[in-house]
Amino acid sequence: MVEFRDLEVLYWIVKLGGFRKAATRLNTTQPAISNRIAQIERQYNISLFERGRRKPVTLTARGLTFFKHAEHMLRLHETLLVSLKGAEALTGTVRLGVSETLVHTWLSELVRDLLQTHPGVGLDISVDISATLQDGLNRGELDLAFMLDGLAPAKAVTMSLCDYPLEWVAAPTLPLDDGLLELRHLAAWPILTYSSRTQPYQQISALFKDPTLGPVRLFGNGSLASIVRLATDGIGIGAIPPVTIRDELASGRLRILNTTVKLPTLRFAASYLDGPGARLAAMVANQAREMAARF
Repeated sequence: MVEFRDLEVLYWIVKLGGFRKAATRLNTTQPAISNRIAQIERQYNISLFERGRRKPVTLTARGLTFFKHAEHMLRLHETLLVSLKGAEALTGTVRLGVSETLVHTWLSELVRDLLQTHPGVGLDISVDISATLQDGLNRGELDLAFMLDGLAPAKAVTMSLCDYPLEWVAAPTLPLDDGLLELRHLAAWPILTYSSRTQPYQQISALFKDPTLGPVRLFGNGSLASIVRLATDGIGIGAIPPVTIRDELASGRLRILNTTVKLPTLRFAASYLDGPGARLAAMVANQAREMAARF
């Protein structure tokens, strides 16, 4: 008799594209996954994957039939549980990757909302840059990622969350002209912004490619909180979404500069891999979209 775990193992090997990724997704080891597949093949005297020079995730004809039935049965099982218990009774942990910008906006409100509406759902939260979150989603280490739009794998379900423009900000103690600032005025100061491995950094760096500006000091930083602190302390000019520094702007510790130099808008999206087991991730993604719209 086919066990439920067998269905999950085969499904996630094919869905994620490898034994190691499936092991990560199912919180086990690659040898355990390989042994499970070998047991299925011995028990039913079939070959699930093409061997030899091809990749191990290439299904045989009978393997493809097994996979289609496995996916169908896993979906039925999930639908049955929800129909018996109700969506509010969903339980489990969602491995969530979050861009730090969103930590400083509505993430706390989302967690508070989830605690009230789905008390059986937990979150294992990782905060990192979008490129790292993309890798985690691809490797099956994350169930859901809130990251910059356009980075999700093609096989992922993606929904827009929010758009946050960047602005040039500085402490009032920084001796800047009160008039309209041009690029050369900004270039005279250290530029404080996101890590050099991010899209915003690359876009901001491109603004200062003019050789007439001389050497420009760009300080990439993986911590938004650190960027804000450095800007508040008057170290340089920050390129920061105003939505993340409402308190600093309201108190006068930072101010938005009047400048001709336009910065890009950060567009965030929620992405998850569809399929059996994705109901929790989809629920959290939809709730995040509603929360972002209200923020």
